[in-house]
Amino acid sequence: MKKKLIAIGIIFSLILAGCSKQDEQSTTTETTTNTTTSTTQQEEPEEVQKNKTDISIFTKDEEIEYSKISDRDENFDNNDEKLKMVLDFINKRAEDELIQLENDENIRIEFPHELPKDSKVNIIKTYVKQNGKGGTENVDESMVVELNKNGNVDFKHTFDTNDKYLDLVIYEVLISWDDILVKYNFAIKVDNRSTPNNKPYAVTGYLSSDQQKIYDNYKKDKNIDVFKGIEPTTMVKYYTQAIMEQEYNIAYTLYKGEDEESYMKIIKSFDEDLKEDYISNLKAAANGKFVEETKEKGYIEYELQKNHSMAIDVTKDNDIWKIQYIPIQ
Repeated sequence: MKKKLIAIGIIFSLILAGCSKQDEQSTTTETTTNTTTSTTQQEEPEEVQKNKTDISIFTKDEEIEYSKISDRDENFDNNDEKLKMVLDFINKRAEDELIQLENDENIRIEFPHELPKDSKVNIIKTYVKQNGKGGTENVDESMVVELNKNGNVDFKHTFDTNDKYLDLVIYEVLISWDDILVKYNFAIKVDNRSTPNNKPYAVTGYLSSDQQKIYDNYKKDKNIDVFKGIEPTTMVKYYTQAIMEQEYNIAYTLYKGEDEESYMKIIKSFDEDLKEDYISNLKAAANGKFVEETKEKGYIEYELQKNHSMAIDVTKDNDIWKIQYIPIQ
């Protein structure tokens, strides 16, 4: 009997020890859970702060991408960083990665509802312009815009369609969120051939009225057969017209040589001086003399300066004479 009591005592002790261990594990688990919950609660305000400064920028047809920095960022008001931002947008414009608006158009910036309705938004507009010498110049404008009753900002995007050197418009949007300043950057590509009625910029007076009709029809229908049977010097005029209008896609269809990607890279790299020299040579060639070497090949002799003979090659492609001249640097 004594042995049995001892055995029962041992078993009871083991049960109590097991319960004690489970309580410790339960306490440890609960403490860990509470710590995790506490940490999450501490981190949440930062996440809210991050998300509440997210905005939307859009026109009536599409949304515009933007970048965002705050005054907690060491590059917020850094001139070198601003220059880098401008150069990045210039590169994106060259790579055709930016939205393009053909007309003056309204832009809306939609802010979250947490923003106080008496907030004001400072918008800095920078025109990036070619200066005609292969470089660029910047022209800044700024305006302060109040939020409308819905907590958004509406403003009109405008540009001078007659400014042939205008290349890009960059916007900086600055607003205060509690104790921080936030800056949003976005850019819009400008095509200085565009006009308010959405028609491409046209150079008139170089082609004869009959030639102009043929050229305009080709731009509209893209039926290259309209050029069949036309003599090489006149084809040079059509090609020259496309270059003057910066209609490089059309110019390429009248050219025979490099692949399209290489051609576009070369032709778009011309500064104003080189482009003017190129056009002068083409105009002189259009008044030159065609020399036929074979039924499919020949060249045009011309003088750009007195007693200084020059020539450009032409070749026939599907019964259409095409130019084989581009100044490669």
